[in-house]
Amino acid sequence: MTSIHVAPGVASDSNSPSKNHDGRGAALVAIGLMLLFLVLFLVFVIRRMRPKPFPLLLGEQIDRDVPANRSAGLVNIGGVLRLTNQRLLFLPHAMNFGAPQNLVLTWDRVTRATFGTSAKEVALKIAAAALHHHSTGSGTLFLEHADGTDQFVIDTTPEFLERMEEHIQRNREQPKFAR
Repeated sequence: MTSIHVAPGVASDSNSPSKNHDGRGAALVAIGLMLLFLVLFLVFVIRRMRPKPFPLLLGEQIDRDVPANRSAGLVNIGGVLRLTNQRLLFLPHAMNFGAPQNLVLTWDRVTRATFGTSAKEVALKIAAAALHHHSTGSGTLFLEHADGTDQFVIDTTPEFLERMEEHIQRNREQPKFAR
């Protein structure tokens, strides 16, 4: 019988750290890679959620921006509903399927805007008021204009609705030749 002698300070094969480990290093690497993937994914999503840049007209100023979903049949298109001093714009973000189009309306083409008509939306408004919440809650904005009617689901504040109504009213009061 042969006996194997191991010199002091030298590890034998059975006790070698490279062959006898519990997998903690591999697990840490896997967790690190998953966190890196998550951060990169979030950066990608956040960048795509912004609406595409849209040029403003000479003298046009942005008044309010509100996240909105525009109803288009069975599909909802996500984006931003933007009020300016000259126009109402819906700018879809890049996370939508297909190539949704911008909605661009000058204020003289907008005839009426109403917010929240369903029983559910009325209940949400009452609950928000009872909680002293600054939002009127999520609801449907019905926008009537020269080309038809559009519906938007928005979570808005009373100030947004007041500003929209001011733009519509101001346009009605202007003489036709001044438009």
